[in-house]
Amino acid sequence: MRQLLRLAVFIALLGSVGCASTQAPPAVDITGKWRGTWVSTNQPAGGSGQIEMTVTQTGSRFNGNILVTGSPSDPSGLTEGFVTGNQVEIAVPAGMTGRLTVNGDQMAGSLAGMSGAKVTLQRQK
Repeated sequence: MRQLLRLAVFIALLGSVGCASTQAPPAVDITGKWRGTWVSTNQPAGGSGQIEMTVTQTGSRFNGNILVTGSPSDPSGLTEGFVTGNQVEIAVPAGMTGRLTVNGDQMAGSLAGMSGAKVTLQRQK
């Protein structure tokens, strides 16, 4: 089942490569380790916790690992997505997609999944 999900995501990512020429090129490089917090937009039932991403960016694509604590469903594991301008679009894991905005060494935005969450991350040096 997991391999089927990865294949579907890979095909979706491949299909979007042809569309990437109309998008702004990356204005930031998010390679590295990011740590922060998430808070559910469905309070108080949704909870809150810590989030950590370690990613490598190549061109407009990134991949790596994500660790999420405090969530009733654990979306930790592989993460993949795109960087357009200063926007980071998380495509994988499928249960936790969303868009974050990079401003210097901070990244913040909203994620779907985990009942929806506001996320704030700080680059670790």
